[in-house]
Amino acid sequence: MGSGFVCVILHSHLPYYRKAGMWPFGEENLYEAIAETYLPLLTVLDRLASEGLLARFTIGITPILAEQLADPYLQAGFEDYAIRRTMAADRDVARFPASDPRRDLASEYRFWYASQLQTFRERYGRNVLKGFRDLQNRGAIELITSSATHGFSPLLGRDSSLHAQIHVGVSTYRKHFGRAPRGIWLPECAYRPAVGDRPGIERFLDEEGLGYFVVDTHAIEGSQVASWRPGIGPYATLQAPAGPQVPQTGLSTFRPYTLEGSSVAVLARNQRAGHQVWSAENGYPGDPVYREFHKKDDQSGLQYWRLSGKGVTLADKAVYDPRVALQRTREHARHYAEMLKTMLREYQLHHNRPGLVAIPFDTELFGHWWFEGVEWLEQVVRVLAEQNEVSLVSVSEALEAIPPEMAIRMPESTWGAGGHYWVWNNPEVEWMWPVIHEREREMEELVSRLEGTSEPLLARALAQLGRELLLLQSSDWPFLVTTGQAKDYAISRFREHQLRFDVLAGMLRDWEPHPALSHAAPMGGSKIEVGLLQRYEELDNPFEGLDYRVFARR
Repeated sequence: MGSGFVCVILHSHLPYYRKAGMWPFGEENLYEAIAETYLPLLTVLDRLASEGLLARFTIGITPILAEQLADPYLQAGFEDYAIRRTMAADRDVARFPASDPRRDLASEYRFWYASQLQTFRERYGRNVLKGFRDLQNRGAIELITSSATHGFSPLLGRDSSLHAQIHVGVSTYRKHFGRAPRGIWLPECAYRPAVGDRPGIERFLDEEGLGYFVVDTHAIEGSQVASWRPGIGPYATLQAPAGPQVPQTGLSTFRPYTLEGSSVAVLARNQRAGHQVWSAENGYPGDPVYREFHKKDDQSGLQYWRLSGKGVTLADKAVYDPRVALQRTREHARHYAEMLKTMLREYQLHHNRPGLVAIPFDTELFGHWWFEGVEWLEQVVRVLAEQNEVSLVSVSEALEAIPPEMAIRMPESTWGAGGHYWVWNNPEVEWMWPVIHEREREMEELVSRLEGTSEPLLARALAQLGRELLLLQSSDWPFLVTTGQAKDYAISRFREHQLRFDVLAGMLRDWEPHPALSHAAPMGGSKIEVGLLQRYEELDNPFEGLDYRVFARR
């Protein structure tokens, strides 16, 4: 059995960008992630599997991301993006003199983007979900689901909405991957225990047959969480008020647990293993030889510079050398593998049993924020495969090897700054929640009043009303406001979905069946504006076949 097991858990999520802007916020964010993260990751996992090395990563793909990756409009948009990037690199090759090292980099970018486009078209048939599905079917990875639109579960006002988010997440997974998910990534790792007459989140997971989820370290170990967590990208400078002091529990993140009164298992992030990668200050991604994310060429938008060192301004960044960076990923992979082995050896020595290290990350950290990160992941798999001491396993395999032996209660928690709900509920964004809660109540009331009808147009309008509510509930809108990444964009998107919900709800409030017409009549006596409904359906089209009755009062 060796000294223990390692679960690499990758959470893939982006907001709903379809036809909602292009750049700097909008569809190109999705296209960047496809080019820099999803396609490179698939290429690495396929290459490893072809050599008989099964990475066994547990990879979550949120339903709203899956719907976009499978959308023909966005698939065509990515092709156009990759062509434009290839052409931009080609122009840079002509623009830079032969003595400029950026010319060779531009040539490499030209080949890289052209290769990504070819892989997208020929290997995955324009749908990267096919690549993930095939890898799961081959036993190389385990795929899990999430809530439909990454709604922040603890702050949803009605249990009907919490049920709808999770149920739609499970059904969307089935549609794309042809099986039931075994686990779920709770959005923002946000957990809420039972409060008053409202059950804990685990009750809803049990109902859908979901067997496990992941939380942050402090949810298991206790203790106060630092108000500032250094990290990559949007987390780098986020400051939160100090959270409540939670007593030390004496529990360990090296073991899984079940939640009292349920069959749902919970794993917690190993703080040391996570920090070594996630931290821009002390982790691998901050190494001076790695590519600088923030500095881009003012003509092509391509990235030709390296981090260069702490305190070096963007103007003074040195030119990037991919060969040096590649060598550093190998060094860092070996260092990380040794760290994992040491941690698990120590646990086994003290407890006389193998342990588990769970390390959850945003998938987009690898490739997008940390350009060399996908290569680093490949090297970690290869280094660990050279020895028989530590095993890379999926979460389901880990739970079979080390079954939970204790049922516990957990406090509310997230993996956000401060460890509590502040990132998604602070003075800048708290106004959003009464807006959401009012519409949750209205959705329940309209479903209660109208669910018995057989009017096709009414069912369409109710389904679209449900889509707008799910999109309104996305945790991305308060997150983008709080982090300052895209405050105006996020507020605008929130208001758009609010407006579309309100317009549809107004039509449905006035709907009455016409007594002189049969239920089969195309419009009955409704005041539903078909053209406007069609417009909303075209703009916000995820979750085809959504059954509005999932929002029924519970």
